[in-house]
Amino acid sequence: MSQYSFLNHPVYNFIQNLNNSIKGIENAYGIYCDYNKRIRLIDIDLNEPISSNKPKNISSIQKFRKQAIHLSWISTDLLPFIEKQNLSLSQLEIENEIENSFLILKFTSPIDHAQDVIAVQINGVHCFGLSKNSSPVNSSDKALIGNLFNIMVETSIKKDYNNYSTLQLINNSYESQLQKINSLEKKNKSISENASKTIHIFIESLKRKWENKLKLSIELEMDIVKDIISFNQNINNIETAFENAVYISLNTRVKNSDTVYLKRFHFHWDKNESSSIQEKVYSKHANILEFLDRYEKAAENALQKGWKINGNTVGRSCNPTVSAASITFNLKKYAKNVRELTNEYENRWPILMHYFKPFQNIINSANAHHDAISA
Repeated sequence: MSQYSFLNHPVYNFIQNLNNSIKGIENAYGIYCDYNKRIRLIDIDLNEPISSNKPKNISSIQKFRKQAIHLSWISTDLLPFIEKQNLSLSQLEIENEIENSFLILKFTSPIDHAQDVIAVQINGVHCFGLSKNSSPVNSSDKALIGNLFNIMVETSIKKDYNNYSTLQLINNSYESQLQKINSLEKKNKSISENASKTIHIFIESLKRKWENKLKLSIELEMDIVKDIISFNQNINNIETAFENAVYISLNTRVKNSDTVYLKRFHFHWDKNESSSIQEKVYSKHANILEFLDRYEKAAENALQKGWKINGNTVGRSCNPTVSAASITFNLKKYAKNVRELTNEYENRWPILMHYFKPFQNIINSANAHHDAISA
């Protein structure tokens, strides 16, 4: 699969593409610190960069990165990655001009802040089309070639680094968005789990109600509760469907029994109506549903600890904790919406309904709508 070329290191890219840019380059090498902070050597004749595990080789290459003079011409003997006799840069003499066929260019690495190096062997100005003569370059030719080559390399390296930085910025933004999406998914999952728990409690209460009324046992098929949750039915629809299912089962059973069996086919759900209602409520009142579910969970935690259910204990059980005044403020601010949602989701917040006085006051207040602020 194709990928952006600038995902590779700029020095690697330059050496790899050198033959396409300039014809007649005899040898070329790149020494650089890659994005994983490893020292690499790339040869124009190799498809992949190589690195040495020998400390001596790494040491000599690192030393060369420090010593090499930017835009200089040296001989093969002074390249540490080529097996030649050890010579120092100070040994260069004017009469070695013909042998000094390697152009050395250095660029500060933004990765380790040392010098990345490009070494290119140029035997004649004919490589640049400056002349058809293949004779060795002289001092004036080298000055011209070095400056032209330096501009070309610097432009290529800067472009690749800029493209790579832009991609990193995009990736970081993408990662940030993914984290936000994951956070929202966790919140939605929590709301869904609370709704599921409420449905189970409500179905169990309906089951006990009809068992007491009929003086018979009721058994439900396992997937019925899953259907109710997936179809997003409100409390009134669930209660009506449950009652109808009981009578359908009673009237269609083959023989009398002490148990009424409720199957999935005994229940009828209006999917379109329930979905539109649910989507409307969630889009308009998602923030209110969120804090009511959070208060319900906190009240449940407080109840499990044996605490009295009030503003202080509910606020202390929230994660993160909130003040009792904050809870009261939210309930009063959205009093009208809270009553509407309580009617829509009759048994979604049973602990608040039965134990939490601030919630009860909002639900039972006949005049609360006068000072309620619509969401």
